[in-house]
Amino acid sequence: MTDMKTTEAIYHILPSLDWAYAQKIGFYKPQSLDQEGFIHFSTFKQVIPTANRYYKGIPDLLLLKVDPKHLIA
Repeated sequence: MTDMKTTEAIYHILPSLDWAYAQKIGFYKPQSLDQEGFIHFSTFKQVIPTANRYYKGIPDLLLLKVDPKHLIA
C-alpha cells in the first residue's frame, strides 16, 4: 500500500458563492461530504475534463489548488 500523503497538488472545482460562504463561516464543507462521505478532487490533468463533464454552463467557478499534506480525515 502506498502513502496517501502525496506531495502532488490536487484540485477542487466549486462555485465562487460556495467559497465566499466558506470564507464567511470559517470552513468549507461541500454537499458531497454529507451525501457521499468525501470531497471530490481532481489531478491537474483531470481538471478540464471534469469541468466540462460536471460544470458545463455553470458561471463563476473557482479552482482550488490543495496541498494534500495539509488535509486531515
